[in-house]
This record gives sequence, structure tokens and C-alpha cells, in this order.
Amino acid sequence: MFNSFKIQKKEEAFLEQIKIETAFEIFTFDEEELSKEEEVKKMVNKLSTKCKEAFVLSKYENMKYKAIALKMGISVKTVENHISKAYAELRKNLHYLKLFFF
Repeated sequence: MFNSFKIQKKEEAFLEQIKIETAFEIFTFDEEELSKEEEVKKMVNKLSTKCKEAFVLSKYENMKYKAIALKMGISVKTVENHISKAYAELRKNLHYLKLFFF
């Protein structure tokens, strides 16, 4: 029973990350949303160095996790952790993203 609860929690976290990734990819900025784009940039700049680097390579340079891992000299799992951490920070701090998902 405990294992099924753990699996369910992992699935929920995975689905939440997919929501954010999808929204990030389809979210476009027009003139009225420039301040939102600036807010995103500010929050990304506040991430830790490695976390920021992994996130930027993934989302702005469209690199795959394996390529990021090779470039940064870390494991793919560490890249996943950095990007998950970045999404958690963005989700926590960007109010309009919260509104966008619900």
C-alpha cells in the first residue's frame, strides 16, 4: 500500500511538471505581457548557478537532458533535479503562471 502511494505521488509530480513544461512551450509574449517576460527572466536569474544553467540550456536553447549533462559534466538525473527545482521556484514565485495552470 505504501508503494502505491509513493508511485501515485511520483506520477502526480510528473504530471505537474508536464503541465508546466507544456505551458512554458506554448506561452507566448505579446506587448502587454512584456512585464511577465521580465518577471520570468528575473526569477530565472535568481536560481542557483547550476540550476539556472540547466534550465536555460533546456528551455531557451532546446537542449536535451543528456546533452546538458555532457556539457555541464553532471549526470542526467542531476539535470532533471536542477530543472525540477527551477520549475518549483518558478511555480512558487510567478503568480500569473499559477493562474495560467488552474
